[in-house]
Amino acid sequence: NGCGLIKSNPSEIIVVGDPTITTQPLPTQTLCEGSTATILAVTATGGIGSYTYQWYKNTPPDTILSGETKDTYSPETTSVGTIEYYCIVSQPNLGCEVVSTIAEVNIVPAPKFTSQPLSSSVCEGGIPKPLSVSYSNGTGIASYQWYSNSIDTNSGGTAISGATSAIYNPQSNSIGTTYYYCEITFSSGGCTLISSET
Repeated sequence: NGCGLIKSNPSEIIVVGDPTITTQPLPTQTLCEGSTATILAVTATGGIGSYTYQWYKNTPPDTILSGETKDTYSPETTSVGTIEYYCIVSQPNLGCEVVSTIAEVNIVPAPKFTSQPLSSSVCEGGIPKPLSVSYSNGTGIASYQWYSNSIDTNSGGTAISGATSAIYNPQSNSIGTTYYYCEITFSSGGCTLISSET
């Protein structure tokens, strides 16, 4: 019909790579029940524009953690067991996303004594029965410290120099009653100090 050719404006398509995660969450941590976990964190680069974050709990089927939309997440430690976490970093307007590595959080029961030191009477200069303790649960390396006390309580005593094992041999070179107890501390995992009975 004699109509001339018409051309549209050009349309530019820019293809960008997905963002990448340069800082991954801590791969694994073992903690005592009720302690404070190390915060999981991710750092993303690349893509175009701002990032959105969403953390997930990897207990099949994967569970979205409602409200956990920052680049950090503090795992709960109230339940014993192993839970895996990961974060998806996305740029919704572009359809780009990247998934972090898995962060495994192992929660173990808090430590407790399985055997307590036993009381005894001995003549002056005799050989008292050794005092010993044992425990279960907890995490990390256990350190022992025995204390003596003039009153029947397992706090406020005097640390006994060199008495740093699960067994302690008390002295009997003076007449009277002395109370002993042991404190156990743990090198990692946020386990609380536990004190034996006297």
